[in-house]
Amino acid sequence: MLHLDRVRTPAQLKQFIDFPYRLYRGNACWVPPLRRHEWETLQPAFNPAFAHSEAAFWLAREEGRIVGRVAGIVNRRYNEEQGEQSARFGWLDFVDDREVSAALFSTLENWARGQGMLKLHGPLGFCDLDRQGLLVEGFDEPGTLYTQYNHPYYGPHLEALGYRKEADWVEYSLTGASGDFRRVGEIARETCRFWRLSLPRPRNFSEMQPYVGDFFRVFNESYRGLYGFASLSEAQQEFFNQRFLRWIHPDYACVVADRSGRLVAIGLGMPSLTVALQRSRGRFLPFGWWHLWRALRRNDRVDLLLVGVLPEWQGRGLNAVLMWEITLACHRNGVVQVETGPELECNRKVQAMWRHYGARPHKRRRCLVKCL
Repeated sequence: MLHLDRVRTPAQLKQFIDFPYRLYRGNACWVPPLRRHEWETLQPAFNPAFAHSEAAFWLAREEGRIVGRVAGIVNRRYNEEQGEQSARFGWLDFVDDREVSAALFSTLENWARGQGMLKLHGPLGFCDLDRQGLLVEGFDEPGTLYTQYNHPYYGPHLEALGYRKEADWVEYSLTGASGDFRRVGEIARETCRFWRLSLPRPRNFSEMQPYVGDFFRVFNESYRGLYGFASLSEAQQEFFNQRFLRWIHPDYACVVADRSGRLVAIGLGMPSLTVALQRSRGRFLPFGWWHLWRALRRNDRVDLLLVGVLPEWQGRGLNAVLMWEITLACHRNGVVQVETGPELECNRKVQAMWRHYGARPHKRRRCLVKCL
């Protein structure tokens, strides 16, 4: 018999985190998240997003066996900024059983109504730096550290429950094959000369710290208005500074400053951790750190995490400056493939630049919505 348990104890939370490791065992495309990161993200004691969010987690069990999980989130900061009454769902995984998915969403929808919400959308996390989007194309492509993989049957299950497309993100594989990225370099050099831009080059995590405040200011301002985005609080900024910026290879961290020294654009990439995470099964200890350390030091693949340009500087060639700096770093380090992060399908300005790199669109993710 199927029943749902709300997660209330550390033991249940551990089961919640562990479930996808069993569901995707043997799947060559699934990339396990770091278990430590999952544990910290889902607890108020660690994640400052809980200061402006409510969250609830459920496990579906059948004859004592876990067969599904889901999280419900109400991000008050997002609702205030967007003028909405929306709940989010995330951390969604389930076996291919319509009864299981129906039970998960029935419970979740009742909870959202009880919070006074008028719609439910997802998959989304607490913020834009969590994994988000339901994979609807590219099931035979390996994932990345920061993107979610799911089985192909997830989409039909949600559509049968009344969920419909609200937004799509697309991803590209860049190899440089048949591309002419030298044109990007020409645009970058002319842009820097004309606008008198400078390119500070922090060489390690410590040297990046003076830029952290401005980095997240540019992130908040450049991403504001994009689908699903909620600005990060100061506490969240420090949370992600310690979690992600510590992993960034300085060669792939690019910041652009105007003539007064004020940061106006940011770009971040990192050596791919896909294989390292798969080998470590998402564990840092006892030997997972070795796989991660090796991947960060020597790697011929890079994941492009984000590119942000202040609104008043958009359309002035700064995207080319960021990409050219990362391109040069890739050539120095023998990188043969770059994977872009998810970008909204309507983001034509960025997508126009990928044509210089022999881009291959290979994944699509979707946010679905249902009115309650």
